[in-house]
Amino acid sequence: MSSLPELAVARAHQNESERVFADLGVVDSATVEQIQQLRAERGLSVIEAARALQCVDDNDLRRALGAKFGLQPIEFEPGSELSDELVAVYEPHHPYVGALRMIREELGTRWFTKQRPALVVGGTEGGVGSSRVAANLAILYAHRGDRVLLIDADFGNQRQRELFSINLSEGLTDCLAGWVDFGEAATRITQVPGLNVLTAGTLPPNQCEILSRREFRELVQKAGDLFDIVLIDVASARYNGDIVAASACVGGALIVMRKNHTRFEVARALTTQIQSVGAQVVGAVLNEF
Repeated sequence: MSSLPELAVARAHQNESERVFADLGVVDSATVEQIQQLRAERGLSVIEAARALQCVDDNDLRRALGAKFGLQPIEFEPGSELSDELVAVYEPHHPYVGALRMIREELGTRWFTKQRPALVVGGTEGGVGSSRVAANLAILYAHRGDRVLLIDADFGNQRQRELFSINLSEGLTDCLAGWVDFGEAATRITQVPGLNVLTAGTLPPNQCEILSRREFRELVQKAGDLFDIVLIDVASARYNGDIVAASACVGGALIVMRKNHTRFEVARALTTQIQSVGAQVVGAVLNEF
């Protein structure tokens, strides 16, 4: 007669096996019986036995893991119109992408919460690659399973339109004017499930004042209710005060610099400006290219 602890262990193993079968999509009773029999004969795990019987392969296991942890698959097709600067799509194992993943995890502990889903991304000056950082970071959040909105608020360059090959003319300014809802203006990036991009939209006169307006703050708040992560790509600090204005609205900024290019005093001055409006510099990225 089995003791109570032995029965408990046996029941736990049985429940564990049932969960693995469910995760793998193995529901046929005859197949389950074959796997269990091979397990008993050879002392294998459920997965090892299923592999030996060719019930599952690596692709099946990858899909099962993706479903288990809510990970979005990378659906990149050769010939895509996406820019080759989107390294997180083309080369997800590139060291640059690995470094951005570390930044993503650090931002998770330093900044992002349900009450604080938005962050400004801007460069100390032109040519430091801040738009590329924002785009690849947005992709990595989407790969993790987050609902992501990337807003292009760099009215002078509008790099996100180029990077993601977006032809839609409506965007941020049109939403702020009340001409279109941002749910309609945002472009869903089919190659990256979970990622939406809102382009700059129609260029207004005196565009430097746009990010200081109440309408922009309200749009960011609304976006935060619908998306897990909202990244706002703004013009470099050298040309205007957009990064400071947007940071005052959102509360925090990620500063992008360039190795052997950005001077320390420039980065320090920008940090002071952002802090002077009550916002926080959450972190800094040092691009090397």
